[in-house]
Amino acid sequence: MGGAKPEPIQFKNPFFEAVEFTVRLDNPSFTTSVKNPVKIDGKKVQPIAITYKPVPNTSANGRLIVSIDKNDYPPWVFYIQGD
Repeated sequence: MGGAKPEPIQFKNPFFEAVEFTVRLDNPSFTTSVKNPVKIDGKKVQPIAITYKPVPNTSANGRLIVSIDKNDYPPWVFYIQGD
């Protein structure tokens, strides 16, 4: 994720029905314009654009965490790195 415009992460709803997902980033250097919760129709793809702006004394690595409000499902974790 550097000078060129980064490609958004293509997150696909693996379920047959529409589901509300929560998208969060664990590093303040990364931001997204996706508003929570994001409702994605069954089997459809939602691009999640992420921007990187370095924050002093913060790692250039982070995680995008996508979860649903069901305790029996682990979150989807995408490891991201800024330049």
